[in-house]
Amino acid sequence: MKPIHRFIALFVISTQITHAVLPNWSYDGGPDPQTPMGKELIDHVAAIPNMPKLSEQVMGDQKFRFRFGPVNWRMVQKPNTVKILFIGQDATHIAEAAGRTATAGFGGRAQDLAAYFGVNEGGAFMNTYAFTIYGQYGAFGTPYIFRKPTGDEVRFGNFVDNELWLITQDLESPIVQWRNGLIDWIIRNNKDSIKLIVTFGGAARDSMAAFIESKGGKVGARHEKIIDQIQIPETFLTSAGGNNEAPVLSTREGKDLYEQMFGRKIQYSKPEEMPLLQADIKARLSDYKPNMVFTKAGPYKNGLLHPAQLDGYELDQITIKGVKTRSLKGLKLADGSAVKDDVLVVELPHPTFLSNLTPPEASKAVAKNLKALEPYVNAGWEIPADEGMVNKFAQGEAYKYARKDIGTEFYDFGTPKSRMVSVSSASRMPGNNNVIIFGTRESPQYDKKKIIEMTKALPAEQFLEEELFIARPRTEKLRYVFDAGPGEKFAKIMKESLDMKKIFQLKPGMTFEANGIDAYYVKSHPDHGDFGHYRGTFKS
Repeated sequence: MKPIHRFIALFVISTQITHAVLPNWSYDGGPDPQTPMGKELIDHVAAIPNMPKLSEQVMGDQKFRFRFGPVNWRMVQKPNTVKILFIGQDATHIAEAAGRTATAGFGGRAQDLAAYFGVNEGGAFMNTYAFTIYGQYGAFGTPYIFRKPTGDEVRFGNFVDNELWLITQDLESPIVQWRNGLIDWIIRNNKDSIKLIVTFGGAARDSMAAFIESKGGKVGARHEKIIDQIQIPETFLTSAGGNNEAPVLSTREGKDLYEQMFGRKIQYSKPEEMPLLQADIKARLSDYKPNMVFTKAGPYKNGLLHPAQLDGYELDQITIKGVKTRSLKGLKLADGSAVKDDVLVVELPHPTFLSNLTPPEASKAVAKNLKALEPYVNAGWEIPADEGMVNKFAQGEAYKYARKDIGTEFYDFGTPKSRMVSVSSASRMPGNNNVIIFGTRESPQYDKKKIIEMTKALPAEQFLEEELFIARPRTEKLRYVFDAGPGEKFAKIMKESLDMKKIFQLKPGMTFEANGIDAYYVKSHPDHGDFGHYRGTFKS
């Protein structure tokens, strides 16, 4: 494991204010080590595999951003509370800083979809990857050869390369086994309440399929029936701006074949370049093919390890005990029991795709995929609404793509409001992955010398090397020791005793815009709210 810099969290002003559905003194106390299921969840977190090391060994590169440790879930752990499990790809910057996945845009959208079904605290959220990642899951627009009786043609699809597939979806991968264990725990802890699993994007869709197959079910891949007609050429990924990557055809020397054929430098960050490349290879396939590299390796002699590497699994092709279904009913779980009721599975587009649509278009895209639930609804399947909420889906109301604030019940007691947001309000400092600036998506400038000093500062007590990637104790002695919060009685006293308007009153004649933080009597901005209430315990 390479040495890890200490992380730095910089507070910047945020304009997003969240409102809890439950009382503002509600909070996530974490797993209860006194209960078997709570202890099992703590042990599962402690057993998380060293994903950064696996990436280095299998991929020869680092796929994960590991400085802040894993971001495992956002959920209420009380048994039979969760009604819908949402699965995404990986956490955002602000979720990483908050220590809870599905914070920011994806979280706000998913929370709103949960509310459409009448669910708030009954929503659980996790990701394909427990760590944030560099790039994406696979590469859109990857060219491949489709062999027809009339001749070869080039097609384009979303391709997950062999190394990334091995760590992400292969059933022997420790990463997959750990993720499947978490899904299994969530289902078992909520056997009487869970009704629906929603995946966002290809990574989550394939992860759900991997879970089903690990339990003895079968999920079809999109190109499974024509896999012997497909050949995958060698490609490599290059930056296409931001966190995007573009698939580049490789020559035998490992060079850019597109540049060789075009005779110029390709600017992959420009959106107009990829359509030009695709049009050119279609028009001149006979010129490209002799220069393309085909390994013809793997079980299908086409460069693939699994058919789902190209355009993924299809969740409308689930088979359990010989029956085609959308339900996990009958699937065996880790404790030897089986899923007793219909737990339906539905896939939705990636949040980035939805955010690039207009709200009406996004609403239609989500509603179209939810139609897969109709046969089960007609047979009596339903999600009981949380107390004080209404299941608009059950009432036949059309879905409207929107965003909903996330309540304090999903976070540690005393988490600053600037970390409990339903919008993407954070950025990572360029060249300093250990620095997350939350409150803004811009890239503000800070004293680089000061940043370096803070990064190189030594901790008061040295971490054990095997615990660096998890950022919390894994030893049997220490893993059950953590702050579970003050308890309902004291949380209520602390929250209800504060007059926030008085606390954040401006000094006479001063404004934040003109005077900065000196305009307040306290050294904090109201957007951060109240935090840092106590340290210690209220017992004995």
